[in-house]
Amino acid sequence: MTFKFGTKAETLENLARESTHFSIAPLLYFEAHRWRDESVAITATIRERFESQLIVRSSMAIEDGGDSSQAGVFESLLSVDPQRPVELEAAISRVVESSTGNPRDQVLIQPMVTDIAVSGVIMTHDLADGSPYYVLNYDDFSGKSDSITSGTHTCKTVRILRGCDSSHVDSPRVQEDARPRRGARGSLRAHPSGYRICHRPGWHDPSLSGATHLQHLALAP
Repeated sequence: MTFKFGTKAETLENLARESTHFSIAPLLYFEAHRWRDESVAITATIRERFESQLIVRSSMAIEDGGDSSQAGVFESLLSVDPQRPVELEAAISRVVESSTGNPRDQVLIQPMVTDIAVSGVIMTHDLADGSPYYVLNYDDFSGKSDSITSGTHTCKTVRILRGCDSSHVDSPRVQEDARPRRGARGSLRAHPSGYRICHRPGWHDPSLSGATHLQHLALAP
């Protein structure tokens, strides 16, 4: 069955149910229009569920869907302390203020992934001409989760012909990075998609601490 895109939050939630190829951090989301009247209750729920630092993310109706990515258009705030209510409320308010007013616009809450060894973005097609290559842009130096997507660091790039025998790929790291994408494509079929991922140290071991963390999935422009 062809995968159905929703909002960023809905897509991640659906993939978390379907895929065993990568780890998706726990998530909580709510419609942005609820914030004005329900901020106290929403803040309390977030503080009960999460203890460590959070990323407060946009999950708008027109963002990261089956028609467009709208990358970088809306607010997302990193390293928000859920145990500081004023800081948490301010972060959520900024994301809400960046919304379009669509009743399906959402705010997505997830814990920050820390102790990062590698982060980056993988495309399932070459953006220049749509050719069938996995294109991996990654940062294995800064330890940041957003260095590639923010454009603040020089990245390394690898291209892999989709469907090629993995034995032709010399790097174990790149072999591992291609594996989750192939698994995801079983659900996504022909969608040209982009994946923002990060690895913790030990990423090549079959353990939770070394899992590939999928941070979002979007249609490639």
